[in-house]
Amino acid sequence: MIISILLTIVIILLTVAFFTVFERKLMASVQHRVGPGFYSKFYGVGQGIFDGVKLLFTEIVLPKRYVVGFILAPVLNFVFSFLSWFVLLPSTNMFFKDLGNFGSYNYDLFIILGFGSFGVLSILLAGIFSNNKFALYGALRAVIQMISYELVLLLTILPILSVVGSGTLVDILYMQNLCHISFGWPFFSLSIIFFICSLAETNRAPFDLAESESELVAGFHVEYGGFLFALFFLAEYSNILIMCFLNVILFWGNCLVCSFEIVNFSIFLIKVLFFVYLFVLVRAGLPRYRFDSLMILCWKVLFIYLLGFNFFFISILYVF
Repeated sequence: MIISILLTIVIILLTVAFFTVFERKLMASVQHRVGPGFYSKFYGVGQGIFDGVKLLFTEIVLPKRYVVGFILAPVLNFVFSFLSWFVLLPSTNMFFKDLGNFGSYNYDLFIILGFGSFGVLSILLAGIFSNNKFALYGALRAVIQMISYELVLLLTILPILSVVGSGTLVDILYMQNLCHISFGWPFFSLSIIFFICSLAETNRAPFDLAESESELVAGFHVEYGGFLFALFFLAEYSNILIMCFLNVILFWGNCLVCSFEIVNFSIFLIKVLFFVYLFVLVRAGLPRYRFDSLMILCWKVLFIYLLGFNFFFISILYVF
């Protein structure tokens, strides 16, 4: 079990490293730039590893006060992000199946979302213990944004939970395979809203208001450098991959096209890579929202639409 856990952590870290290289290469292609390619002959593949080594040996500047809280914030963010993987992977019978009892819960979807909610606490701690007003403003922006869109995210998955009757990821996959259709087709609007909420939950463009360089320098992690900044960085990209996995599981999980498990898993990964591609493409092509427009989109557009959709859908389920 310990070997499986360590292998999972190493593979996730390498995946995040190559994800950053893929993002930089794709953005360079969209914006007609060269992109990373100096440290490796294979199209800059080694750039992510060299960036990690550089951050590992970069000096960490600590404040005079609140040192424990200052260090604890990125550690908590990193830990809660990676705990989600130990629920996600066994609960869907993917990757490793002997990670212990992490995936044996009846409501593992809510456990994953709960770990993501604890990430909000770590961001708030980072803004408070940085002893910097710009970091505090960035943390408050991030907390308001993430809490608002968490509510919209829960309303998005409520119709699926009503149809399946369970909060277990494997039951959601089984129901889609049993019906021979992905939930993304009857709930296409919900899948789009889920993707929008994923962008807001992970503080990605065009909703990266917590890291507005023109107003806040770098947001809640402005005082962090070296390995502590790397923890925030790894947690952010890990959360992006988790949201892509959840999007596929909830809305596009119909993979049983043949009897070979490796083919089903490959199709599943292709779908995940498609949403990763969309994450990067949105960052490369869309400008940043204003913060008031972000809140208007959440409370006056998405929230109202989802309330009406859930009321109508649950009424139909109750009648039939």
